[in-house]
Amino acid sequence: MNIDIIKDECKKQGISHIIKYDEPLNNHTSLRIGGSADIFCSPNNIEDLKKVVFISKEHNIPFRVMGNGTNLLILDGGIRGLVINLNKDFKKIDFSDKIIKIGAGISLALLSNMALDRELSGLEFACAIPGALGGAIINNASFQGECMADVVQNVTFLTRENRIEKISKSNLNFNYRECNLKGESVVILEATLLLKKGNKEEIESKIKQNIEIRKTSQPSDKFSAGSIFKNPPGYYAGEFN
Repeated sequence: MNIDIIKDECKKQGISHIIKYDEPLNNHTSLRIGGSADIFCSPNNIEDLKKVVFISKEHNIPFRVMGNGTNLLILDGGIRGLVINLNKDFKKIDFSDKIIKIGAGISLALLSNMALDRELSGLEFACAIPGALGGAIINNASFQGECMADVVQNVTFLTRENRIEKISKSNLNFNYRECNLKGESVVILEATLLLKKGNKEEIESKIKQNIEIRKTSQPSDKFSAGSIFKNPPGYYAGEFN
């Protein structure tokens, strides 16, 4: 990969302002460790993102998507290629009664609180999950028996060929800590969730209860990646030492 050629291409495409080179990733992860990314990009809108994906394909540069940088353990040697961190337009939220259309970059904790304000139930489990929506969908984030699969209706994503596609819940094949978009060269753009009308006091009480449960196993005053290990069938990963 010739960085000078990439810089020229980014300049031609008018996206130099959203690109960083040899960017330390310890500034972008909750564990505060890890080496640098060859190229780090924070697209503000779909047009910027399409240009970045086009350049990555034309120059055969692999890309990875980073949300809030939680649940990530990055090698000291860093990441070769391109890291995409969604910004601005990818953090929009549109409420329509019980249906929410949300950008992939939005924080789950923020989303949970916004649902509470509108007396919508279904995201109480997400209140103490530090990640962003995109990663939560890819990994089917869960807590106390509830998960993203319970509320996701469809997901819109960008392919490496720069096509925008939509996939329904039934075709996502949600499973424990995964769905069928995991490992694919795609960028989740947004998702539609379906919640339920609820009692605000009951929703708030459940959120507080979940936060207290989290505090007993994951201290909030220290660098943490949240729940990072998959549980083996019939056990909790925390039981092994």
